[in-house]
Amino acid sequence: MKNIFRTLALAAFLFISAAASAQLSYGVQGGLNLTNPKNFSSKTGWFIGPELQFTIPVIGLGINGSILYSKADIEASNSTIKQEYIDIPLNLRYSLGFSSLAAVFVQAGPQFSWDISGNSFADAYNSVSEGSSNKNFKSSLNIGAGVKLLSHFEVSGGYNWALGNSFKLNDVKVKNNMWKVSVAYLF
Repeated sequence: MKNIFRTLALAAFLFISAAASAQLSYGVQGGLNLTNPKNFSSKTGWFIGPELQFTIPVIGLGINGSILYSKADIEASNSTIKQEYIDIPLNLRYSLGFSSLAAVFVQAGPQFSWDISGNSFADAYNSVSEGSSNKNFKSSLNIGAGVKLLSHFEVSGGYNWALGNSFKLNDVKVKNNMWKVSVAYLF
């Protein structure tokens, strides 16, 4: 019984030590996104915003989150739907460091998006079709990978799957999935 208690106490001590040495860093992230809804032409957009990372160094496991302003337009029927969002991605992340010079990571998690573009969707399509609508809140799933260089710079890429329909046009429901490429600087 004493051995079990000692083993549990040692495991708790090691876990608390690793958590105490956890690294909290913040920075800015920006990049390009390419939407790819079916039956529409995609346009390259962009995003930018602050980022926060929490990492347990020995384990390589961490969480990162951002608050991003995102712009991603869609071309359809000779009109452009201007889409502007506040995106909040929350990703679980696993890093494998080679030294303080470089590390690779994979990440996945949910993203929550709020449409802040106002009536641009309605302006573009309600005059053409009364069956058009846009969702003000969207959720999606991120998956991606990247490289961290010199403990401060990150370059990553990934894909974002919409978990529901993003908008409806002429009674056709459309999911707005996208590819993302980003760079970040962490302080």
